[in-house]
Amino acid sequence: MGIRASALRGDDVSADDSCAYLGNGSKISGKLLFEEAVRIDGQVDGEISDNDLVVIGYDAIVTAPLKAVSVVIARKMSGDIQASKLIEIHPTAKVFGNLATPVLVVHDGALFEGHCTMHIEAQVDRKVPPVTAKASIIVRQAQLQVTGRMPFNQSFAHTETFGKVTDAPM
Repeated sequence: MGIRASALRGDDVSADDSCAYLGNGSKISGKLLFEEAVRIDGQVDGEISDNDLVVIGYDAIVTAPLKAVSVVIARKMSGDIQASKLIEIHPTAKVFGNLATPVLVVHDGALFEGHCTMHIEAQVDRKVPPVTAKASIIVRQAQLQVTGRMPFNQSFAHTETFGKVTDAPM
């Protein structure tokens, strides 16, 4: 089981952990800044910023813009959320606000009202780099050495125009 599942069960909240915890019955108003993971089971009204995981627990009611690396929501959250890795909305959650994240997980039964933006810049590093003309030539030279002939029994001239590689029979 991953950190997200254990965070919702409360397994990650103990005296030994470097995890902040706002328990059920807590009421906080203002700007909250965290460096480590945090689990919120109380009421928060204001602004939340974290350099790690934020868990909005089963008893939480949060009215705040939230910025973090990852966010897991199991109860009520009102406000825009920005997460650099992940936002996960559990079946018991009600989320009202706009989301910005490269990965969004919405479980069956969850309520989400708002807009979602999937960050393209965060997804760029997950793409396979395009084959360049040089790499294409190396592959063809290797095929020539192994088989003794060019692929498709043809030689190709490689041209590059405005970043696009084209192969044309010679």
